[in-house]
Amino acid sequence: MGANRVMLQEMADIKLYRCTGSGMSEEQALQLTQAIPYEENNRYNPAFAYNIFLLSIILFVMIQQTMFYGMSIINGTARERGQNLYRLPGRDGRSGVLRYVSGRGLAYLLVYLFLGLYISTIVPAIFGIVPQRGSFFGIAALTLLFVVDCVAFSMVWSSLSLRRESVFLLFLFLSPICVFLTGTSWPAFAMPRFWQLVSYILPSTFGCQAYLNMNTAGMGFEGASSQITAMIIQTAVYLLAAILIARFSGRKGHLPPKSGDDGAVQGLMSNA
Repeated sequence: MGANRVMLQEMADIKLYRCTGSGMSEEQALQLTQAIPYEENNRYNPAFAYNIFLLSIILFVMIQQTMFYGMSIINGTARERGQNLYRLPGRDGRSGVLRYVSGRGLAYLLVYLFLGLYISTIVPAIFGIVPQRGSFFGIAALTLLFVVDCVAFSMVWSSLSLRRESVFLLFLFLSPICVFLTGTSWPAFAMPRFWQLVSYILPSTFGCQAYLNMNTAGMGFEGASSQITAMIIQTAVYLLAAILIARFSGRKGHLPPKSGDDGAVQGLMSNA
């Protein structure tokens, strides 16, 4: 972005030099190069620094991605060993859907809440990568909602993981896409309609936009009301889907382990 601004300024100076060299007056040359005089006033990013709106987005996306990959590895490992994570131990094989969803979700919430507060408040303050214009309690409340949304999102989509190593193939493929779909490094209105709809699936789309509005622009909850509402709806949908998945998977019982896998062999030896 900085190189683009320098290029446009240099092109305007070259055009002005050529016009004055061809015999035009300076006023005529200025009217030709800049027909409508204007003055730029970028309130929240006057230097057009890329780190102000990109690095903070990457930090928020890290919360979503690490949580999703961690849950996917756990689910893939359990399936390889023929285990069913949706059945509680010591209850005669009966599944505890609400206990599983609430217990596992609360465990991830407690871990990632402190990590999210560290990423959203302490890291920018230490390194000075983004201006801190939002209130601490407002950013903390937004981080709590975002982490809850990421927990529900990860519990749903990690259930599709069949093998523990398959998720690593998605790391380099999905992470840049998640950054671009936030609508910060590339404007959302310039995206095709298909990718706009795909971005609605990810918590990072609304969480990153709300974080920029509250932290960089210094707005309150009213400035990020649409993103917060979208995250609440998204969280409710994913929690309902996680409960349905847990109820359906809990009725299956133990799955047969995959043959030829080291983890499955170890699981069979431990059971024997």
